[in-house]
Amino acid sequence: MSPSTLDQATGALACLFELASQTFAVEIGQAREARVFTEYTVVPLAPSHLIGMTNLRGAIIPIVDLGVLLGLPARRGTISALVVEANAVRVALAVDRVLGVEALEAVLGHGESDVESAGLERGHLRRGNDDVPVLDVAKIVESLV
Repeated sequence: MSPSTLDQATGALACLFELASQTFAVEIGQAREARVFTEYTVVPLAPSHLIGMTNLRGAIIPIVDLGVLLGLPARRGTISALVVEANAVRVALAVDRVLGVEALEAVLGHGESDVESAGLERGHLRRGNDDVPVLDVAKIVESLV
């Protein structure tokens, strides 16, 4: 999360989604839309986490299998995705489902999770009794370079 969001942690808005029965979040300023993609083009010799490329209203964007980046099995077929943006690059993140936007209670430090070991976590937010990992969209975009 940006320093300004960290400073205003209580009530910070985040877009939440599920992947492999775990809840994750991205900063609301980086979330653009939720989409289902039935058609995309597979890119030969692409990294294993790049499902393919798709046309989103005239812009060609990559579809990233976030699960593969986190050590989960690859997915194919119809893709439910959260479209995010960092550094003027839009990317569709394949997820199980988008939960929506919520105001979360507090920013916590880095916790122990598989996400952190993948280098994709910015921190955690409190959601009721749960800690929700907040993913670093810029690092996900960088994984495509």
